[in-house]
Amino acid sequence: MVEVVRAASSSSMRFVASAPAKVIMFGEHSVVYGHMAIASAIDLRTYFDVSVKSCDYPDNDFIFLEFEGIWPNGIKVNRIHLQNGCESSDEEILLAANNCTQKCLSDNNINSPSTLLTVALCMCIVIFIKASSKSVNGSVPPLHNRNFFVSIKVSSEVPIASGLGSSASFSVAGVVACLTLNGFIDPYSWTPSEQEFVQIAKLANLAEMVAHGKPSGLDASICTRGGAITFKMGSPPICEPLIHPLDSSSKILIVNSGIERSTKDAVEFVLDKYRQDHEGIERIFSDIDTIAHSACRIMSELDFKTSNQFTKELMDLVSNGHDLLKQLGVSHPTLDHIVRIASEFNVSAKLTGAGWGGCVFGLFQE
Repeated sequence: MVEVVRAASSSSMRFVASAPAKVIMFGEHSVVYGHMAIASAIDLRTYFDVSVKSCDYPDNDFIFLEFEGIWPNGIKVNRIHLQNGCESSDEEILLAANNCTQKCLSDNNINSPSTLLTVALCMCIVIFIKASSKSVNGSVPPLHNRNFFVSIKVSSEVPIASGLGSSASFSVAGVVACLTLNGFIDPYSWTPSEQEFVQIAKLANLAEMVAHGKPSGLDASICTRGGAITFKMGSPPICEPLIHPLDSSSKILIVNSGIERSTKDAVEFVLDKYRQDHEGIERIFSDIDTIAHSACRIMSELDFKTSNQFTKELMDLVSNGHDLLKQLGVSHPTLDHIVRIASEFNVSAKLTGAGWGGCVFGLFQE
């Protein structure tokens, strides 16, 4: 997850923290209501390129933050707004981060910021406040220490608002960058423990609240752990790795519809339907949950002798999963069209993520 690009001397350091995107294979929306979901990391990443230099004069009040493709000119974040947040409640941190974001935009003379810039900046500030209030040896961490100049450049390969976890990938990479910066992660030799996985995902999920309100934690967990997992909400969430999620003859196809959508809006839409027709929507959730458990069983039992039959069963579950999400009201004519075209080429497909746009996930055999 963390790669050292350069460590020039004791007075300067540079490293890159990164995290993958994800695809939800089974369990969209129902996961928010306590059902199981299956997700896999994919080979698109978000990067936090961090440079730290000691200052000859200790009066550097700002952190320099650059968002490639969003606001490449750079933004100065005043250190004074990031202090004393570690022990605050999540609600207090989110409120403080929102206030700090508005002050930061004003200080940088950004009068009409895009929603994307505002959200990205606020997510970073949440991470700075929560993850950087202490260092491993008890000293003042670099983000709060005026003796250090800190520059962070954020870039991403993950398309935004596409259902591939761009905000979770962003959040996880940011948390890892801060923990590395403060000495909790050794960038030269780091093998994450289960406790570290849980801690990183928890901090990243807090930042995700800026973008999504009350996320399930699935995206933060899979972007933290990588590979493929089953997930169920809880305190802490229940995450189990899928060691052999697919056999070698099975292939995944991801198609971006090009239609951007809001995860928060789609989740609130389903919540409204759930309140209006609790029993009906719960039946759909139960069917989605059954599909997720069946898929988990199939992927756990895959072997070379039976893989063809099991993959066919898995492909049927993918198709059924899309039908259920369509019943839930979160599909889109373009997504349905992609699914139909895919079926003509023997690819079983379904929407992935919140729906109403974004990407389609397909499964096929060579």
